[in-house]
Amino acid sequence: MYLNARTADDFRQLWNGELNFLIDPELFKFELPLVPVEEVVDILRRDSEARIQFLDDSLSDAEQHDRVEKFKAAPIEEAVEMPVSLAHFHLHRTYAITIGI
Repeated sequence: MYLNARTADDFRQLWNGELNFLIDPELFKFELPLVPVEEVVDILRRDSEARIQFLDDSLSDAEQHDRVEKFKAAPIEEAVEMPVSLAHFHLHRTYAITIGI
């Protein structure tokens, strides 16, 4: 089940919550041209602030570290196919690059 902001009131109620939510396309039209996902992943995976994790509980810390390093070093075409969790909480560090400015 997804939370959806369909009205301005929905948006205000969901905004300060801890859960992710979708914004109805009729509420906010996104018309900014996007850079290719491969470029965004490549930029983020090289940033020291990125959190990269393979979601496999059977991996030891050493195996997890090894896979993360392989993800960082892999050609981007291979990296985007890897089952990885990539999070970044300081996007201002890469914002201009990721939106193509």
